[in-house]
Amino acid sequence: MGMTSGLLADYAASIVATDGPLDPAATWIGVFQSLSDNGLATVLSDLVMPTGSLATRLPITSWAGPYQLGDGSIYYESPAKIFVPATSADFSNIGGWYLADALTAGELLYYSVIYPSIPLVTTMSALTILVRMSVPSIGTYDVSIDVDG
Repeated sequence: MGMTSGLLADYAASIVATDGPLDPAATWIGVFQSLSDNGLATVLSDLVMPTGSLATRLPITSWAGPYQLGDGSIYYESPAKIFVPATSADFSNIGGWYLADALTAGELLYYSVIYPSIPLVTTMSALTILVRMSVPSIGTYDVSIDVDG
């Protein structure tokens, strides 16, 4: 049994709406080097953050959509977020990305490991992350990325 397309679209919209779990005004994306994965109990302090410019979280700011896939899933996409080391002191291997509910501190909302890690070891290297929040027609939701290292 699956949701109707109208209910699915309403559910997806509620997730990215103002005051929703992924409210674009209150959702920030960052990158990490490694983590101690504690499953559902993982918190921000379990992530090993890079230094300098790569430690700065970027605001999601908006969600484009809704869009529908051929299987009936509804999704929204964030603007592309680009992480670039500003100086040689910021060079790092990026092992994953995360969503948090504040620019600093706050709570971890979501995290994902990138394997193999992405080396950002020159000021000409960049990691572009596009967050796609999707609600499959079976009525669950997932957040995934496209990586262009």
